[in-house]
Amino acid sequence: MAPENAYAPVRGPAQPLVGYQGHVSTRSWQRYITGMDSGTSHGKHRCGQCEMPEGQCVCDKFCCLCQSQLEIRICADGLMYCESCRNACGYKTSDAAY
Repeated sequence: MAPENAYAPVRGPAQPLVGYQGHVSTRSWQRYITGMDSGTSHGKHRCGQCEMPEGQCVCDKFCCLCQSQLEIRICADGLMYCESCRNACGYKTSDAAY
């Protein structure tokens, strides 16, 4: 008579599965996570059109809601808004307190 789990991998209780399907060692996993860590600070918002940070964006700057060209900033959704539309809709810029 065949055991119930004939096709299951054989592992004793002293050998737990580590890493993704057991293929990645714990040491390399820690190196990968440390390298990908971006810290706890919020990044600069990027323009939805050119994908550049706000300081490097060279696109025409106008509010996407009212087409104003005064005090335009890029918000989290990548679109540009004037100060009055940002305040009315509750959008925050990258340097605003979260």
